[in-house]
Amino acid sequence: ARADINPQLKQLAALHIPVVTCCTTDKTGAGLTGIVRGAASSAASGKLAAAFIVNDSGGKANTLYVDLPVFPIYVPYRTSFASNYKKYCPSCGLSTLSLSATAIGSTGPTQIANYLASHKSINYVFVVNDALSLGLNAAMKAAGVTNVKYVGSDSTQANFPSVVDGQGLATIPSPVGETGWYLADMLSRAFVGEPQINEGNMELQVWTKGTIPPGSTKAGTIIFNPDFMSQFKKLWGK
Repeated sequence: ARADINPQLKQLAALHIPVVTCCTTDKTGAGLTGIVRGAASSAASGKLAAAFIVNDSGGKANTLYVDLPVFPIYVPYRTSFASNYKKYCPSCGLSTLSLSATAIGSTGPTQIANYLASHKSINYVFVVNDALSLGLNAAMKAAGVTNVKYVGSDSTQANFPSVVDGQGLATIPSPVGETGWYLADMLSRAFVGEPQINEGNMELQVWTKGTIPPGSTKAGTIIFNPDFMSQFKKLWGK
């Protein structure tokens, strides 16, 4: 976030050194040359997640939204999810469970499962960062929670097996492979004086058991467009 590095950004701007970054709600300018996956992208993901859950439920969802409020990039995600969720299904229930970053890789699954155990009417869980859902199926089983579907976002390869075997309903992955190249493209444009383009709204996909690409459970980089490298090279004249 700009607030964490603002003095350095001012120094870099004075030296005419471009700075590009990812996954922040800050705006460009005042030292920031370009941002990939900014606030607009976060909001678009929230809208997609809401639409998917409402559609899958047939308009009968009662959803627990598991949030990580410590990360500002998830604020527009949460706001967009809530507004679009109610727009698509005014009668659908929605509650929020806010967790700390320390819950990732530790207590997150148990905290979610315990909440579900005490709120029996919930039938869907949306986890804004899929790292929190690793081990969730086992935690729900231990807590006696059944008939609850969960969807995650910002997933990694570690989340894909649960989608393939049907434990998790779906995931909205982050195209980390393309992200690095978009950042490089922003720098390239800055170096040669080309206008920056809006690269904050990257392609959004929902991967389910039936649509997750083959091989996605193996180690590697998440890629949406297999041809993206050659497209960038063509753009750069390489």
